[in-house]
Amino acid sequence: MRSLMTSALSHRIVELEPGIPVTYRVTTGAETESGIVSEFCAGVWSKQGKAVLGAAVRKGGILSRDLVPTPVASLLITVVEQGRVTDKAKLLTPQRYPVGSRVSVQQKNGKCLITDIVELPPPITVEYRTRVTFEMLTHDFLTSDYSPRVYFEESFIDRDFKDLVSEAEAIWIDQRRCHEARILEWRQVAGALQAIVAPSDELSLLAKLGKEKKVGDVVEVKIEKVTRDPDGGGGWVVSRTRDGLEVPIEMGDMSISELGYGLERIEGQWVFLSITSFDVMGRPKLSNLDRITQDLRKIRETIIRTGEKYRVEGHIETIESLGVEGKSVVVSCPTDSGVVHCFRAKVPNGCDTNIMVGDNISVALSLSEKGGAALYHNLLDFEVASLPRSLSYSEGKISFPFCLEQRELEHWEAPDEVVQAVYRDSWQFCLEGEIISG
Repeated sequence: MRSLMTSALSHRIVELEPGIPVTYRVTTGAETESGIVSEFCAGVWSKQGKAVLGAAVRKGGILSRDLVPTPVASLLITVVEQGRVTDKAKLLTPQRYPVGSRVSVQQKNGKCLITDIVELPPPITVEYRTRVTFEMLTHDFLTSDYSPRVYFEESFIDRDFKDLVSEAEAIWIDQRRCHEARILEWRQVAGALQAIVAPSDELSLLAKLGKEKKVGDVVEVKIEKVTRDPDGGGGWVVSRTRDGLEVPIEMGDMSISELGYGLERIEGQWVFLSITSFDVMGRPKLSNLDRITQDLRKIRETIIRTGEKYRVEGHIETIESLGVEGKSVVVSCPTDSGVVHCFRAKVPNGCDTNIMVGDNISVALSLSEKGGAALYHNLLDFEVASLPRSLSYSEGKISFPFCLEQRELEHWEAPDEVVQAVYRDSWQFCLEGEIISG
C-alpha cells in the first residue's frame, strides 16, 4: 500500500522538518505555507525526511508563537524510496490476471510463469441478507431480491494492459503440474507477488462435485492434516475427497470451539461433512457443526431423562487458571463418527497438581443452569429491531438461551460474526463438566 500511495500520490509528498511539533511545507496554488503534524497522527515522524500527505485539516495552530489557521496533517504515509517502489506493472498484476481465471502456465528459467488468460472467471453473484448489515451512507437498505452479478469483461484487459503486464510468477498448490491452471489467490511470498494456482485436473474435480452435490448434501473426506498458528492456536484443516480434491476447512467448522481443540486426534480418519456453500471457484465449504449439535442435544436429553450426570472419556488439551477459584481444563472427546467434542471442566481442589496436558481423564457432564451472556458490540438500531424473541439486549450485552437453532437467528440483521458467536456459545457452554478421575 505504501508503494501504491507513493506512486499514485507523488504530488502530495511533503518535506518534514523535525521539531516540536514536527512541521512540513505544503504548496497550494502559487503559495507555500507551513503545516503541523498532529500529535494524534499515527507513526513517529520526527526522524522522517518526507512523507505522503494523506489527509489534513485547517484549524488554529501555533507557528512562530502565533495562533493562525494552519494545515494540520492527520494522516501521513511513509514514502517508499524510488529504488524500492514496486513498479506499476506489479501493482496491477492481480487485475491483469484475476482470481478464478484459467491461465496458461510455462516453466521459464526455473520459474513457473503465467503467460496468458485462457478463460476469465465466471460471473459473481452478490448475495445480501434481507437488509445489508454495513450502514450505507444514506441509511438505506437493499431489498432481499436485489442480487446483482459482477462480470469480468475481456475488453478491460486491452492490448496496452497486456503489454504493461505480460507475465506473472506462480506457485503450484501441490505436487501436480499442468499446462493450464486456475488462479486461487495472490500472495506476497518473500517480498514478491505470486499467484497460487491449481492444476486443470482439479477443475474437472470441482465441476464433477458441483454436478453431483448441492448445498445441504454430505461429502466424505479424509482429514489429512491440522495446521495451527503457533501463537494463537487457530488455523485450518486440510481434507481430501475420495477423488483426490483438496478441501481446506476452517477450524470453527469442525469444532464448536473456534480453536478446534483436539482435532489432531482424527487426522487420517474418513468423515462425512455437510456442504454449507460453494465459493466462486466451485470449491465446497464443509462443516461438521450439525453433527456436533445433534450429539450435544442427545447428551442433554439423556441427562434430563435419567436425572444423572453423563460420563465421557477424553484428553486434556489445555489447563487454564481461574484465579482464586482454582483451575479448569478443556477436554477433547473424539468419537467414532469423526466428531471432536470439547468440554470445560472444573478441577477439584487438591487435584490440580496431578494433572497434565495430554492426560486421559473422565468427566461428568451436567446441564448448565442459566443462559449465556456475552459482551459483543453495541448493536445498531435495526439490529436491535430484528433481534430474535429468544434473545435480549441491554447495555452492549446480548443474553441468550442455550441450544439455539440456526433458523432462530436467520432473520437477525446483525453481522455474521456476531450471529455465529451467539450460536456457538449457546452450544459451547450448554453443559458443565467436572473431573471425576485422572
